[in-house]
Amino acid sequence: MKMIVTAKKDQKVAEVEYDFGDNLQNAVEKFGEETVFSNFVQSAKISLQAIMRRVIASGEDVQKTVSEWKPGVQLQRKAVPAKTVILNEFKNMTEEERAAFIAELRASA
Repeated sequence: MKMIVTAKKDQKVAEVEYDFGDNLQNAVEKFGEETVFSNFVQSAKISLQAIMRRVIASGEDVQKTVSEWKPGVQLQRKAVPAKTVILNEFKNMTEEERAAFIAELRASA
C-alpha cells in the first residue's frame, strides 16, 4: 500500500510503500493476533468516543446508541436542533461568555 503524508509545518512530502497484508489472515500471520486485535480495539475506541461525543450533544440516550453500534458500520446521523446545541454550549460558558453571547443575540435581533 502506498502511503503519502505532508508535514504541516513545512509542507514536506514523504511517500512509502508498506505491506499491511491483503486480508485479516495475512495480517495475523505478519504481525500476530495480539497486535492485530489491539490495533482494532484502539481504532474502535476512537470511533466510539466520537460517537459518544456526538450523542451527548444531541441529548439522546448514549448507552442506547452505543448498544446499537457496530464497529465499522456508520451510524445514521440524526439532525440535532440548533437550539439544543446552543443550550448545551451555553451551559459550559463562563458568566462573562454568557453575558457577551446574550448581548450578541440581542444585537442581532
